[in-house]
Amino acid sequence: MDKPVRVLIAEQNRYHATLIDREIHKRIGSCVTVVIHSAGKALEEIRQNSYSILIVDSLINTDRNASLLKAVRGFRPTIPIILTLPMGQIQPGIPATDNDYTALVLKDATYHIVIPQLIENALTIGSFSYNGRPFKPRLSARRKADMINITANTLAHEINNPLMTILGMSELLLGGAVQDCDASVRDKLVVIQESARRIEEALNQLGNLSAPALRDTPAGSLIKTDSAKN
Repeated sequence: MDKPVRVLIAEQNRYHATLIDREIHKRIGSCVTVVIHSAGKALEEIRQNSYSILIVDSLINTDRNASLLKAVRGFRPTIPIILTLPMGQIQPGIPATDNDYTALVLKDATYHIVIPQLIENALTIGSFSYNGRPFKPRLSARRKADMINITANTLAHEINNPLMTILGMSELLLGGAVQDCDASVRDKLVVIQESARRIEEALNQLGNLSAPALRDTPAGSLIKTDSAKN
């Protein structure tokens, strides 16, 4: 039986720690993870137990102006260490240097997804291809499409009931209940109905997106819904 991969996650943000922990267990079969939220406890745990790899939040590394990474390197000089950085922090800062960590990962919205890949690289190759440089996760087009589909389906689920009410009531009113009403009122009902159908169509397109692509708009970059499957 293979020896399980032992991963220590030193992360102050409990939500981020949970994301990383879940992704590791989902993608790596035989593994043991320990989550710690302070530098002192993390250092004590590493001294007492053996780990295959460490994932360290940059905020924990500088906890109380002491470097967790430098302390670990004093008695575990070869253990792979992934240092995670907030998106606004492009350098690890003092007291961390290139020799203290094996890889940097910028904490964007999906950074936790790439952590298992980096762990596997470290254990199978013995090193990272991103050593000493900030690494921003890049998802495949298929994975991006899957995430967009999940988001769109979630929105569709939440929006569907009120949307169906709007469509149903507008059809009922336009079908006869407002035959004798003012023309301007009827025109407004038509606009409401058409807008609701556009929302329904956009959600359906996003839910079946096959190749994510962006378009520039005055509001910023948006997903091209016309790249959805027919």
